[in-house]
Amino acid sequence: MKPSRRTFLAVLLAASVVPQTAVSAEATNPVEIVKGIYRRAAAGTGESGGQFLWLKPADRRRAFTASLVDAWAKADKRTPKGDQGPMSFDPVTNSQDPCLKDFRVTEEAAGPANARVVVSMVECGGARPSPADGIVRYLFRRERGQWRIDDIQGAIDGRGWSVREMLARH
Repeated sequence: MKPSRRTFLAVLLAASVVPQTAVSAEATNPVEIVKGIYRRAAAGTGESGGQFLWLKPADRRRAFTASLVDAWAKADKRTPKGDQGPMSFDPVTNSQDPCLKDFRVTEEAAGPANARVVVSMVECGGARPSPADGIVRYLFRRERGQWRIDDIQGAIDGRGWSVREMLARH
């Protein structure tokens, strides 16, 4: 049986898309991942900040390492029904009321399996109480060929915090 023209075109289209998708996914680096997070967090009024990254378990699996996803699931299970989960603020914007005016992303350290990216933020409302409060660090780990966030770290009023540590303590 001879394949139809429609089948031939569908196979040709699929073959041309797959390699480009694999290449672009492989080319994604931690700096570009973080820039994408902050572009989205700053879009519009920005009232939800980075919740799209961590609020739902399905979203976490796309962004975080397996060990961080597991730690988050354990913390969620320890949360009594009706109580607030382990995150009482938005770690992406390091705030209760996310509203970003501007941000700058830089690579602080990089290797073949690990990377650290730093974000400096300016809120819509102006200066933060401590300059360190406007800085968030992303620790990346390469997992199954893709960069995944292994921790997010920052400071509030000069006191450091880590998503991984908060999940373990919750």
